[in-house]
Amino acid sequence: MSDTRAASVPTEAEAAFLGFLRDDLQRQIGGVADVLTIEQQIGTYETGIERVTLVASCRAGDHERTFEASGGTVIEAYGALVRRAAAEKLAIAFTDLVDA
Repeated sequence: MSDTRAASVPTEAEAAFLGFLRDDLQRQIGGVADVLTIEQQIGTYETGIERVTLVASCRAGDHERTFEASGGTVIEAYGALVRRAAAEKLAIAFTDLVDA
């Protein structure tokens, strides 16, 4: 099943909400990395089902990481992003340990 996705231009309210999500994700990741941005993308499968994808960009030392998660709504996508952030936090901490 293929899909198409495009970054959506957020309204002022959506941009404020994405900023809130970025701040919350920063609290989730803690001191391991700085969350730079969260971008919202809207996708549609061939079947017509829409989905929201959130793409988070983080910086940890000299490394920049990007990870994403999707859901039927922005809230579902953010829940999946927080779960994904736990694995990313571990990967970042391991990379820092190896680089030390």
